[in-house]
Amino acid sequence: GYSRTNGATSPASTRPTVDSLLDQLSTDIPNG
Repeated sequence: GYSRTNGATSPASTRPTVDSLLDQLSTDIPNG
């Protein structure tokens, strides 16, 4: 995700489910 805080609030409503899953994966990555 671009921002952990932003990613946690918006993605569900703004981004598709697939992007939401990818965001969760990228959250595990420090560089993400």
